[in-house]
Amino acid sequence: MPTADDDLAGILDACRRLADLHYRMARALHTLGLLPEITRLRLTAEADRIDAVLDEARHPVAVRQT
Repeated sequence: MPTADDDLAGILDACRRLADLHYRMARALHTLGLLPEITRLRLTAEADRIDAVLDEARHPVAVRQT
């Protein structure tokens, strides 16, 4: 039977995939000339924020101590 920890792990994995999609989409569209540099930077920054939140969720004490 799934637990709350399993559900949380699934949500965190989905968010990690979303951040990865942001990175790849921004790079691909920019390479094709379909995305201005500023928009690529914004998408990359959003993916960085998602990664930071995920890192804190996975390791809350370690992130706060640094």
